[in-house]
Amino acid sequence: MNDMRKDLNTVDRLGRLETTVEGFHDQFRSINATLDKIQDALNRGSQTNWSLVIAALFLVLAIWAAAIRPINQDVERQAAAASELARAVLIQNNTISDIQGSLKENNTRQISDEKEIDLIRTQGSPVTASRISILEYRMDEIAPAPPQKKTNTLN
Repeated sequence: MNDMRKDLNTVDRLGRLETTVEGFHDQFRSINATLDKIQDALNRGSQTNWSLVIAALFLVLAIWAAAIRPINQDVERQAAAASELARAVLIQNNTISDIQGSLKENNTRQISDEKEIDLIRTQGSPVTASRISILEYRMDEIAPAPPQKKTNTLN
């Protein structure tokens, strides 16, 4: 009897095991079908949608042409203008330095000339003084100075 019970128990157990295995089998089929669906969805997603790619490319090109390119051109123009302005400033600085040097030289000459003019005003010109001396000498040679008459006040 024990053997029978064991056999019945074993048969029950085998039946339950068979039912469980069949349940697992159904679940694995369901999982396999789901995985096949997922794989198909992934494969469909990996196909290239060329119209979308071309549309995206044209969108990027339109954004570049409408916004980015004008900004780049404006920046390039500003850089060129700044470069020309810097060159003009350098030339202007050199010119101003030259003018300031000339101004200093002219101021120095003017001060020297003013001193010489003041000297001439107070003492006369050395050249003029020597010419007058020469003329006086020559005049003495040509005509000696007339003797001064002594006037007699007693007579």
